[in-house]
Amino acid sequence: MKKSFLIILSAFILLNSCQKEIISPIQNEKEMLSNAQAKGQAGVVDTAGMGAIIPIEESPLKKYLKLFPNQSLITTKNTTLSYPSTLYDLKDLPLNIVVKGNTTADRFFTSQGTNQEVLLAPENSNNPHQRFKIGIMPLTGYIYIKNVEDKLVSAGVYTNNPNVDILYVKDNTNSIGAMWNFIESYQHKPGYTLQNADVLGFDGPEPTIGNVYNKVIGGQANKIYFGKNFNQLNQTFELRVIGDYEIQNIEYLNDARATITQIPDFIVNWSYSNGSSVQQSMTTNFGSKASKTSNFSEQNSFSLKVSTSFKAKVPFLASGSIETEVGSSQSYTYGQSESSEDTRTYDFPLLVPAKTKVTATAKVAKFKLNVPYIATLRDKNTGYILKVAGVWEGVDLTDIDVTVNETSLVTGVTTLKAQFKK
Repeated sequence: MKKSFLIILSAFILLNSCQKEIISPIQNEKEMLSNAQAKGQAGVVDTAGMGAIIPIEESPLKKYLKLFPNQSLITTKNTTLSYPSTLYDLKDLPLNIVVKGNTTADRFFTSQGTNQEVLLAPENSNNPHQRFKIGIMPLTGYIYIKNVEDKLVSAGVYTNNPNVDILYVKDNTNSIGAMWNFIESYQHKPGYTLQNADVLGFDGPEPTIGNVYNKVIGGQANKIYFGKNFNQLNQTFELRVIGDYEIQNIEYLNDARATITQIPDFIVNWSYSNGSSVQQSMTTNFGSKASKTSNFSEQNSFSLKVSTSFKAKVPFLASGSIETEVGSSQSYTYGQSESSEDTRTYDFPLLVPAKTKVTATAKVAKFKLNVPYIATLRDKNTGYILKVAGVWEGVDLTDIDVTVNETSLVTGVTTLKAQFKK
């Protein structure tokens, strides 16, 4: 009996030991997650005494991960006028990568050299180490990031702190840790969430197929951390194309997305009382006019410097419909919100009978137009062409409707004298 008990006890110890060996990578992931949370989710650490930076290895959590969707949407280069540029069109262009929210002025990706961390720093247009470029990995469609020295930007770890992932510039072409999914942010435009294909985490006490996720990067002070995506501003990064672009052409897209909305009319009144016994000849003086407005709002997922000296013709209202053949329309400055007073005259002559008060009302119907557009831009220095999407929003005016009423100063009776359009 005693012998049987010892055999059972030995088997239990052996089984328990094997289980520990099997789950040790998972326990390591738990420690990594715990360490990151203990440092305020960001996993920001003091690099003093952290040792050298080494590449990450493939995570044991990958076996739990669902198919990693490529959400960057960068299939082919855009060659048509009616579609905006995509990430593919930014390939190999010099870029600033800028975190959209931070507690300090440190917002720009800044390389420190090979095998060194990529940090955040204030903008410095003279610093070449704030210049990066993106490219497309063959077959997978994942995006890679390279610094000005043409080295991959990748996830890595310090040898003395292997449970906290950091961003660094690696000295080899191994893609593990350097594959990215750029997910366009619709909450913090223009911008992207930068999701790594190899840095993984999980929710709950144990990893499962449903709770393992790809981590994204975020900014905290001058550090870049890896963590779960919470769609926060400091986890959104703006791609700023470096260059000096000018408008070459604007194509308005008068399709189902173009809308017309009537807004409150502009109404102005004028009155005059003739207390004399003879008819008087007068000219109305309304004193104010309705205004047209124009606003160009870019909606592309990246940003770039555009010359604001370009004057663009804009759509207008014609017979109740949007007209985009803008040859004779008014011009407004691209990229700015502007308004212009109606150029038509509202005043007109009239005869005011004796002992009569005349009231004239001018009413102008106002309509708000929303029309999508594609603007073609050209870099002044390199000649490179990009296309940006946007929406032009403006207020246009219809005919001036005039009503004239006469009120007898003797009887108080009001009669309609005239109605006409100007």
